[in-house]
Amino acid sequence: MKKVVILFLPWMVASSLMAQESVQMQMTSGEKVLLPGYAVDTMVSSPQEHRVQMSYPKSEIAKFSFSPQIEESAVNLDKADVHQSDNLLRSVSFSLGDNRSFRYNIVVDALDKKDLKAVVPSSAELSSAVPSFDASATYIYVNGKRWKEGDKIDLSKKADVKLVAFNGDVHSYTLQLLSSKNPLLVIESTGGVSSQSWAKESSMKIGTTDLGTMSIKGKGKHFASGLKNNYRIKFESKKSLLDMTKNKRWELVSLDGDKSLMRAALAYEFASSLSGLAWTPSFRKVDLVLDGIFMGPYLLSEQVRVCKGRLADGFFVSIQDSYDEGDDFFYASLSQSLFVMKDPETGPKGAGLIRIQDKVNDFEKLLYANAGYSSMVDMQSFVDFYLINEIAKDEDAFATDCHLNVREDGVIAMGPVSCMNKSFGFGGASPEGFVHDRSPWFSTLYKDPSFNSLLKKRFAEIYAKKGDWLDKIDEWFEEGLLQAATNDGVWNTLDAKSDDLSDQEDAYRLEVSNMKKWLEKRLEWMKSELE
Repeated sequence: MKKVVILFLPWMVASSLMAQESVQMQMTSGEKVLLPGYAVDTMVSSPQEHRVQMSYPKSEIAKFSFSPQIEESAVNLDKADVHQSDNLLRSVSFSLGDNRSFRYNIVVDALDKKDLKAVVPSSAELSSAVPSFDASATYIYVNGKRWKEGDKIDLSKKADVKLVAFNGDVHSYTLQLLSSKNPLLVIESTGGVSSQSWAKESSMKIGTTDLGTMSIKGKGKHFASGLKNNYRIKFESKKSLLDMTKNKRWELVSLDGDKSLMRAALAYEFASSLSGLAWTPSFRKVDLVLDGIFMGPYLLSEQVRVCKGRLADGFFVSIQDSYDEGDDFFYASLSQSLFVMKDPETGPKGAGLIRIQDKVNDFEKLLYANAGYSSMVDMQSFVDFYLINEIAKDEDAFATDCHLNVREDGVIAMGPVSCMNKSFGFGGASPEGFVHDRSPWFSTLYKDPSFNSLLKKRFAEIYAKKGDWLDKIDEWFEEGLLQAATNDGVWNTLDAKSDDLSDQEDAYRLEVSNMKKWLEKRLEWMKSELE
């Protein structure tokens, strides 16, 4: 029998929280006393004790106890559902200690809910999950079987959870675990990963496919700052990953900071629909495990290289805000923009570097003098590159990772686009205002009537398909929700009330809705400016 703690309050007529019109008490002497319902103000119950507040004169009660709890053999799980304080489920949790395959701790809030759902990585073993229930109940049953702490339960399908109160009242819940749909990419590095050097002889597999040895290196100036990092991958021989074109070089894009996890993919999809850009990196969504640590959802993307199936020929160059040690680079003579050679390597005094530097300087002289620069560039690539960067309004648009391809025929073509992870209204960016002033080239081009005419024509084509892009966001919502919930389990990105999918969906829907509204406003603003 549970311990009973009685708190006597001053006499008052209180609204009873008990379901009964009257409460039967059994005295320790054996005498039964029937009290009016308003005598019990509140009752809070735990597995160890009942804590009762009584608005009834203490002088009239010598001893007090509840009737003995219902025996397990008398429990009837088919009884009508009754919710009271002694069969209340507060939360369900899955600790990493009991559920190693889940990769992180999960706590599902159950207050005011009956259908409970949580998302776990695709590697999670759902058939042998070990939940823990925070509840006030005499008995807990899962799928008709009495549950006790530490029991393994098959949660590969929806489970029925029933809480039984001390008096036999039954309250029902459902519990379901959903798996991420992303393939699991597992990397074991040699000696850990840094941004300074390649971790060679590392291993990689996707799902059950062993891809052998590879090298991995951190990417970005903020690497190891506690944020979700980007990585580069290099194989000794060309490999096709998840049906993408064979190559040695790949990237893992972290999607750090983007609660929607859609922005980079949306920019790539947008760019690939524009014919002026010769090539846009392909990508696949994956869940990354690095050195045994679950890192959450990533984009596995083609790295920009000059080779068959990617940039066809010439040199891949990028306008950057800084350079890394060992980079081949130059500053343009007029704009003073920093150009970093990305592929192929030429050496600081290589003929390729000098050739590109001369080409850029010659183009700038003609551009700023408005003296017939068009023959030096692929104009449609400039128009399309401008528009995708302006529409997305990426945080770094035109300022860094601004890519261009100097082709074998000497023509300068803009692109491919960079990973626009911080775009489409990221961080509360206004849907109004151009960002081309960050680029000496594009701020000058925008004033050129011939460029502006092409720009308006292309934007009109894009605007006519506005509905397709807004629909694309809706199309990706359900898949994105599972990814965002998985990411939230590791990085707490959604600020959701708990790990219950309904709580996460509320936060995710708000983020995606805001992004969609932002894109619509952005397109309308640009239309008003370009008409």
